[in-house]
Amino acid sequence: MRELIQALARLNLREPSAIGVVSEVLRTTAERGWNHPFALPERRCDYTRSLLYKDDRFELLVLCWSPRAETPIHDHGGQRCWSAVLEGALEVQNYRRLDDAARPGFALIETGATAHYRRGGIDLRHNDRELHAMRTLGNSRAIALHLYARPITEYTIFNASASSCERQLSSYDADFSV
Repeated sequence: MRELIQALARLNLREPSAIGVVSEVLRTTAERGWNHPFALPERRCDYTRSLLYKDDRFELLVLCWSPRAETPIHDHGGQRCWSAVLEGALEVQNYRRLDDAARPGFALIETGATAHYRRGGIDLRHNDRELHAMRTLGNSRAIALHLYARPITEYTIFNASASSCERQLSSYDADFSV
């Protein structure tokens, strides 16, 4: 993990030129396999967020997904976000925000394509108009790295049928930061 963090620290994750390099570094890490020295917290039919590294430039987490776990539709607090599947499989349902975000609590979103990712698969979010919901596939758990171009303190969750949204504070289930 230290090698990954050192490689990421040499890059400016907010620069468009870094997107391909970061994606390849994460893909290579995921394809090598997940070898962690600690037990990840788990919750039945849910997912947990464990911090691996955080500074003012980026934040790296590992998410552990139990079978049938899923997220609400959400953004990433204005930060670029990469998700790299380390184990299992995840489905990503994409959405796009259509309104200008001027009315608090209101959001008009449309459904986009669905993608499936297995070990080594990378999902990338560029901005707060690119929304998604994620869930495990099959009856096994999944583990994924999530990298944010800056730490996320809050983000927005969306209810498509009610055309509503609300801010949420970020939190961790465990802190394994190095």
